[in-house]
Amino acid sequence: MSVPVLDIGGLSVTYGLREGVVRAVQDVSLRLVPGERLGLVGESGSGKTTTALAVMGMLREPGFVESGSIRLDGTELVGMDPKAMARLRLRQVSYVPQGAMNALNPVLRVRTSIAHAIRAHEGVDNAEKARRVANLLDEVGLAPEVATRYPHKLSGGMKQRVCIALAIALSLRLIIADEPTSALDVVTQRQVMPTLEAMQTRVGAAMILIGHDMGLMAQSVDRVAVMRRGRLVEDGAVRQVFAAPSEPYTAELIHSVPIVGGATVRAAVQAPSAAPRATTGDTLLLVPHGASKSYGGGLLRKPQPPALHPLDFILPATPARIVAVVGQSGSGKTTLGSLVRGFTPPCCLAASPTNARASRAAAHPADGIRSCASDV
Repeated sequence: MSVPVLDIGGLSVTYGLREGVVRAVQDVSLRLVPGERLGLVGESGSGKTTTALAVMGMLREPGFVESGSIRLDGTELVGMDPKAMARLRLRQVSYVPQGAMNALNPVLRVRTSIAHAIRAHEGVDNAEKARRVANLLDEVGLAPEVATRYPHKLSGGMKQRVCIALAIALSLRLIIADEPTSALDVVTQRQVMPTLEAMQTRVGAAMILIGHDMGLMAQSVDRVAVMRRGRLVEDGAVRQVFAAPSEPYTAELIHSVPIVGGATVRAAVQAPSAAPRATTGDTLLLVPHGASKSYGGGLLRKPQPPALHPLDFILPATPARIVAVVGQSGSGKTTLGSLVRGFTPPCCLAASPTNARASRAAAHPADGIRSCASDV
């Protein structure tokens, strides 16, 4: 049997709050061997990220490890000197965060952020740092010019790849990826996950993939560990857990995955009928006609490609319905929503009585339009 890279035994993490004590993690035990991929799943607040932060030695007050042990290659991490723990991070264990934009320094270029990480652990000259930065970006599928950009000039998928490059900058033993694709569209997810898996295989590290997307887990990990209310309720091989979950809660998570034609969405797909088109007598709720939007341009700047090409669609007030607007990042979904809500003016909106009604409604959202932002 392989010697474990990570051995967590009876871990309990507590937060001492003014309102009382919160036991976020209770008596959790896990083991990972080299090269293994473990999916740590559960609903929000189940203790997944708290467990990961305890392994990284990054718990903040008022959180602390109340009991248990965390061993990385036999070295006890609980109670380790903070300076020693800082030297261990990135060299032996690294963390790929959920929010890449918040993880990257906004005032540093990509090359500087990666070079700082290398310099903190290895004394190499500038030429060697530049070579390694270029190699890391190439390994995660990013063009050389990305090195000179600031984080805000990168797409969500590109930022996440930069975080992966940072995570594998040194030869390490454990990668912890905390919902690395949850903020990405499905197309970008399919690009980022293979990159992460390939890099994990290259360095030979074990990996903990944190999340609640059971579909992603089924495709990406060898083992699944399920957490609920701070406790580990199930741990087993991914095929075994999906085929015959031993806990009702695990079964709920698995059944929550929507499969077209399956029981989960049966009611939604049974006998689908075409959406009725509005007729002259219908009450029209919203009819953007010829709406388009471009950003940038002006007297001294080149015009930018349209963020939203001219479009038309009809949304009758009756019968009530839910309309899904889908597409990958940058396809114009949010721009369309901003136009409808009146948050941004269109470049072109053809004149019509229905457009006038839509413009008045958007200008006064309290009169009937509500919105829920993706980042709250």
